[in-house]
Amino acid sequence: NTEAVANQEELINSENNQKLINRVAKKYDAIIFDNGTLNENNLNNKITELSNVNLLVISYNKVRKDKVQEIINKYKENKIKLSGIVLNRVK
Repeated sequence: NTEAVANQEELINSENNQKLINRVAKKYDAIIFDNGTLNENNLNNKITELSNVNLLVISYNKVRKDKVQEIINKYKENKIKLSGIVLNRVK
């Protein structure tokens, strides 16, 4: 839904949201945004830009190496710091 995406972008980009993040950041050591990957509508991109630390979580044996490299390249292209990669579901 295009309207929903626009409303989400307005919310994330709003001055009130930035004030909320700043207020919470003063109170807590870390704020965690559980976010999807970088995408075409830039919604998740904006959230990663607001973050001090960005972690890429990858399921073991579920994501091909070339796809991981593609995601890393998107971070670089958008000049977003990728702090690390978490490999989960390792047995």
